[in-house]
Amino acid sequence: MIIITRPNVSDAEIDHIRERIESVGMRTHLSRGEHRTIIGCIGDESLLDELPLRSLPCV
Repeated sequence: MIIITRPNVSDAEIDHIRERIESVGMRTHLSRGEHRTIIGCIGDESLLDELPLRSLPCV
């Protein structure tokens, strides 16, 4: 799964997203663009079902 952030997301917001993903046992990979960051989620995607990532204002 990939998560695309809103433009100009802060480092703290990215860290928060990564911590939530990694807390369920997945790994993350960042790809930073000029305006957006893409967070790749590596592992069993079903682990993300319980995380309301879409409700985060920075996603």
